[in-house]
Amino acid sequence: MSISLQVASSQHPGLATKSFVYIHPDNFAELGAGAQEAPLNGVYALIKGWAFTILPSPEIEKKMVFLNLANRTTVSAAYHAEVVVTRMTGNFAALNSVTLEIGYFAGSEKTRRSLDCSRVTAYLKKRYVDHFLNRGQLLLFQLKMPDNIAFRAIVRDMEVGPVGPVGSLQACGLLQQATEFKFVKMPNQKLDLENTNQIQQVFSMPELSFGSMGIGGLDNQFAQIFRRAFASRIFPPDYMKRLGLSHVKGIMMHGPPGCGKTLIARQLGQMLKVRLGVYCLDLIVWIVLLIVDC
Repeated sequence: MSISLQVASSQHPGLATKSFVYIHPDNFAELGAGAQEAPLNGVYALIKGWAFTILPSPEIEKKMVFLNLANRTTVSAAYHAEVVVTRMTGNFAALNSVTLEIGYFAGSEKTRRSLDCSRVTAYLKKRYVDHFLNRGQLLLFQLKMPDNIAFRAIVRDMEVGPVGPVGSLQACGLLQQATEFKFVKMPNQKLDLENTNQIQQVFSMPELSFGSMGIGGLDNQFAQIFRRAFASRIFPPDYMKRLGLSHVKGIMMHGPPGCGKTLIARQLGQMLKVRLGVYCLDLIVWIVLLIVDC
């Protein structure tokens, strides 16, 4: 069953903070007749290929569909645009794990805060268990820290369990209590994430290959640097905090000219995306290789 509706431009503050889609009860009866029910007496439906839970609300005018800011952004739908809402039936896949990229809602936020990602997990599971999450979907929510702070998160990746008859829906799945959440920070955000369940990506390259770095012949030396200074940084910060361990702040390199000190420093700088002047870099590597504490 499919119906064509127009995206509502009217504001509904009570509905705007929820990631559900709302339509008039008459349109809901038309869409949901004989459908498999979703939680909260809703139905599952597709809008422009994205899976949502559709709920009835008398606040919404007939032939209109209310999408909050996050949902309008996700499906790229402007006010008054015509969208087709298609009911979904059958068995649906559950989510084994979800990776969220998280940051402040306001890009201008300058205050540095620590965010316990287990709070975000609890928030999402309290509200959206048995509802769909889509790869690429935008989520907006508020947490008290202690004041209300608005955050945004994008579903970057997911691991979907066995799929039922709707085998084409590989980019979405139903959130479950057992679903594992992993978190990464959005670029240039003043957030310190805790309990991310995610291995840290320290270097700018997906795989560490000494040969491709152009430091062949120095594998043993670089392996020592990596083990002493970088190995601890691939673990989530909260693990290190619980163990009472701290990172190595720097390494002293010594040896005669031409043994590879400058080469190693330059390649490490490229991997870490460090931008230093040539003279500054040459001066530093003759004294000490400083490892920036991210």
